[in-house]
Amino acid sequence: VPAGSDVTLSVLATAGAAVLVREGDKVAAQGTGGGGTPVTLTIPAPAAGKHSYTVTAEVPGLGSSGPVPVTPVTVHALSALEAEAPEGLLQAGESFPVRTYGVYGPLRTEVTEEAVLSTDSPEIVRVAGSTVTGLARGSAAVKVSFGGRETRLTVTVTDYELQAVELELPKTTLVMHESLQASVYGVYRNGIPGGELKKPLSGGVRLTAKPAQRVTINGLTVTGKSPGTTVITAEFGGKSSQAQLTVIPKGHGKRDGFPDERLSENERESGSGSGYGSGSGNANVNVNANARIEAYEDLH
Repeated sequence: VPAGSDVTLSVLATAGAAVLVREGDKVAAQGTGGGGTPVTLTIPAPAAGKHSYTVTAEVPGLGSSGPVPVTPVTVHALSALEAEAPEGLLQAGESFPVRTYGVYGPLRTEVTEEAVLSTDSPEIVRVAGSTVTGLARGSAAVKVSFGGRETRLTVTVTDYELQAVELELPKTTLVMHESLQASVYGVYRNGIPGGELKKPLSGGVRLTAKPAQRVTINGLTVTGKSPGTTVITAEFGGKSSQAQLTVIPKGHGKRDGFPDERLSENERESGSGSGYGSGSGNANVNVNANARIEAYEDLH
C-alpha cells in the first residue's frame, strides 16, 4: 500500500469480545466483536516497510482466541512524482489541467489535489491549484511538489492557433470484438506563410460514436460491438473531425488490411483468427488496490 494510507481490517469475532490487532507487543488497532457482523478495525498510516500483524479475540471469563496471523502488509514510500498535462499548444488566455501521480514502488496513485504547483515565470503562465493558464508568448517551467518530491513541466505559450483537428482510422471496416487505434492530429497555424504545424494529440481528446451501440471506446481504442455503420467523432480544443466505420460479424466479407476471404470453418468453430482477441485459527485475508485489508475470522 502507499505510504500515508490507512490499513483496514474486517474481522468476524464473538459478540462483545475485545478484538486486538497487534504488531509484536504493540496494539495497532482494537474494537469489539459483533458476532455475525464483521467489525472494522483501522491501523492509521503505518510507516514504510513490511508489517506483520496478528488478531486475537478476548472474552472476559472465557479466555482468548488466537493469535491469528494476517498476511504481511508492505507499505511503499514515495519514490517518484509524475505530472501529466494535455497535449497541444497553449495560447494566451487558454488553460489546461495538470494531473499529478505519486509513485510508491510498484504502485501509482493520483495526488493531484494534494500537489502544489508553482512557476518562476508568472509573466508567461499563471498557476491556480492544478490549472495552468497561458498569459504571454514564451516558455515557462512549472514545478510540481508533493511529499518532499518534485518534478517539472515545460509549458510553451505560442501564437500558433489550432485551426483544425484530423481523425485517422487505420481501416474503415472492423470485425466485431476486434479493436483499432485511432490517430488524432491538431493542425496549427501562426499567420506566417508556411507557418503550419501538425502534431499528434492524445491527452484532452474526446472520442465518441453515433450510433453509440456499434462500438465501445476507451481513450483512442475503438472496439467493434454490434454490426452496422457508425460515425466516429474526435473533439479537441473546440474543433472536431469525423470518420465512418462499419462493424461486421466475424467471418463475413472483406476487411481492410485483411485478405479478401472468409475465416475458415475451423476458425469459426474455435473462435480463432487474426485480431480477436471461518474456522478458528484460519484467516482469509485479501488486499485490494484501495489499501483495504479484509480479514474474515471467526474468533471464539
